[in-house]
Amino acid sequence: MQDLLVFEPCFLVQGVVLALAAWQFIRTGDGRRRWWTSLVVGVLVIDVFGALLSLAGMRFAVS
Repeated sequence: MQDLLVFEPCFLVQGVVLALAAWQFIRTGDGRRRWWTSLVVGVLVIDVFGALLSLAGMRFAVS
């Protein structure tokens, strides 16, 4: 129940904000390239952070 009340609305807000940011960037070819680059870099940073936490045997949680 906590997941539905706390985390899911946060993901919804993040999705809306991400879509609004994308709308501003995708209007030009240069903007589209910067948008895709920022997405790839963001995913890589998150994946590396998760891998390092996993290798260190640590957990990241919001309580």
